[in-house]
Amino acid sequence: MILTMIGTLTASHSYAKEPIANSLLWKISGNSLKNDSYIVLTTPSLCEESSSLMSKMEYVLHKVKAYYTETSINNPNTAIETEKLLRINDSKSTLNKILSSKTYMRVRAKLSIVQVDERTLNNYKPIYAYNVLSKAVYPECSHANYTEFLFRAYAEQYGIPVKELLSIKDAVSIINDYGNDYWSNEIDYVLNNEQEIKQTLASKAEFYYKEDIQGINSLYKSTKFLNSRYEHSDIEKKRTDLIVKGIIGAITKESCVITFDVSCVMNQSTSVFDRLESLGYKVTPVK
Repeated sequence: MILTMIGTLTASHSYAKEPIANSLLWKISGNSLKNDSYIVLTTPSLCEESSSLMSKMEYVLHKVKAYYTETSINNPNTAIETEKLLRINDSKSTLNKILSSKTYMRVRAKLSIVQVDERTLNNYKPIYAYNVLSKAVYPECSHANYTEFLFRAYAEQYGIPVKELLSIKDAVSIINDYGNDYWSNEIDYVLNNEQEIKQTLASKAEFYYKEDIQGINSLYKSTKFLNSRYEHSDIEKKRTDLIVKGIIGAITKESCVITFDVSCVMNQSTSVFDRLESLGYKVTPVK
């Protein structure tokens, strides 16, 4: 069950200062790279792929030697490791201890509908409840990360190695850094703003299908559901550092396609693209 709702687990929800070009596909070159590599921006809660993105990918995929996801957290083969890392190891951090009694009762009622019992609810960190609640406001047809799912399936079909930029431990470490207070507030927000979140996700999906990055940017600037993590810029920068380190390790080794969440380029101070360019790489949109 964790894998069915984990798509929002590591998504960086920081808002944007300056929009970037309208493309989901970007080429990385320069800095003495022997071959070009490509970045594809993804987002959770989609029901289908962007047809314009897939059309452009036809001219790219035959060039690459490996596919890198942001983290292996959506990989069914690592589900057991993910599940272990999300378990509570501190009895003071169970959900019934960190939420108000009123909020906890509401969460219990919501999760019982999807057959999550109270014992399970208190066996996992609050991110678990948050993601189950978030999934409830996503479109029923949505996949945790549909674009990543398609790319992984393609790579496995054609024998292209699938690798990760971040380990599961790194991804869960970032989640832990936000702390219980942050996740408690996020749970409250999801419970009290379901219709607003549904509208935001529907708008983001439509912008994504059209490769309208500036439209997505406008949502990150104006919507609490998408920008609440920006208050923790030190954690966001830690995430950027880890992703950039992984990207450089990948592109200096082989020509590859890399996917990560669009939120990683939505804020200038923590933008993966800006960080790569500051290190001498050239990141350009593929039209």
